[in-house]
Amino acid sequence: MNKLRLISIAGLILLLLGFFGSYVGIDLDKIAANIIMVLGVLLLLVTEYSVRRSK
Repeated sequence: MNKLRLISIAGLILLLLGFFGSYVGIDLDKIAANIIMVLGVLLLLVTEYSVRRSK
């Protein structure tokens, strides 16, 4: 599996975990959920930047 694809999948998982964490039973406070979502978005931005840079 490609490293960029793996990083983007991890970013999506973090984003979804931060957004839907309370619905699936993970007890996150608001700050922790926001930090997890920001990390997910940052991972997605890194993969998008590296894909555009490689073209």
